Amino acid sequence: MPTVRAQTTRAQAISTVRSILRSNAAACQLKTHSITAKRRARGWRVTARVTLRGGGRPYTTTAAWNVVEGRVAPASQLSSEIEHGCP
Repeated sequence: MPTVRAQTTRAQAISTVRSILRSNAAACQLKTHSITAKRRARGWRVTARVTLRGGGRPYTTTAAWNVVEGRVAPASQLSSEIEHGCP
C-alpha cells in the first residue's frame, strides 16, 4: 500500500522559503520585502520580492521556489544562488 503524504499548506510553504531567505540574507546581501504563494496543480509556487546589494547598486527583483509535499526546489537561477548562499 502506498504511503500517503500530507499536503503542504500555504503557510508552511511560505515559512519554508522565508527560512531560506533569512538564513542567507547576510551572505547574499538581501532584504526581503514580500513573500506570496500561489496554488499549483501539485504544491505551491512561492515568490519572494527581494532587494540585492551585491557588487554595487542595489536592485529589486523576484526569486521563486516550488514547494511540493514539504520539499523545496528553486524555480529560477537567482533562487538557486540564494539557497546556496550566493557563492
